[in-house]
Amino acid sequence: MMVCLTLLTLYYYMRICYSAFMLNYWEINWNYNQNYLNFNMKMSLLLSFFSISGLLLFNMMFYIY
Repeated sequence: MMVCLTLLTLYYYMRICYSAFMLNYWEINWNYNQNYLNFNMKMSLLLSFFSISGLLLFNMMFYIY
């Protein structure tokens, strides 16, 4: 039961993060060369990484302690 609830939570968590990534892009151009090294892009990727890894880290800390 707990595994199913965790997978369900992870599914919705990843849906929210995916929609946040999609909101960062104005339009999808696969051959468009854009400078991805600006500060806003780095900050949004860093915050998205923390939010995605937060669920895993929380569960690992919960089972360790």
